[in-house]
Amino acid sequence: MGASHQVREGETLQSVALAHGRADWRAVREESGNAQLKEDRPNPLVLNPDDQVELAETSDGVVRHRGQEHRCATGKVHHFVLGTPATMLRLKLRDDGPISIEGKRYRLRVDPAEYEGTIPEGGMLEHWVPAGVDAGELTLWLRGDPQGDGQTMRLRIGHLDPATKPKGAMSRLRNLGYHLRPYDDMEPEEISAALQRFQRDRELSETGELDDETVAELESAHGV
Repeated sequence: MGASHQVREGETLQSVALAHGRADWRAVREESGNAQLKEDRPNPLVLNPDDQVELAETSDGVVRHRGQEHRCATGKVHHFVLGTPATMLRLKLRDDGPISIEGKRYRLRVDPAEYEGTIPEGGMLEHWVPAGVDAGELTLWLRGDPQGDGQTMRLRIGHLDPATKPKGAMSRLRNLGYHLRPYDDMEPEEISAALQRFQRDRELSETGELDDETVAELESAHGV
């Protein structure tokens, strides 16, 4: 018998699949019970809390991994060696201050992995990290001694609601440098005013509403 999983904040389709012992989130996404979810959430990395993920029973003698099927005879023991699941983490750093970030040292910690380097032109950091992680830490050395104390930021990986939802929209605006209070502390008029500021900056109609044009511009500016 299959299972039905109600999505919690911070979960992605990949983390849900792993939590249910599925190595291949793509196979879960393609299951017939998730047809509506696939249509509603075209980006599998962005799910809404309370979305339902259906996980079909997998006792049909077929092992599915990375979109491929491996048929096995029942009543026998089969051994498979699977690599540790990983996902690509992309961080876009914006250079809006008086100090150029290009070439500055950074350190990314995503337990148990750690990565160090210098910020490339364009500010895009890309690293393969263990699948299912939901937190990390990024330290930047933007001033003075690159061996001294840096500026550390905590990362909440996967904690991003769809841009069509007010909470998802506000999270994107904060990531884009808009100074906003935490969503749970915001009043409706603050949310509307924040959307109007973004719409003004992007030369959109200043409706203060999450209309289709604003959602598309938010996703384009944020990258997801």
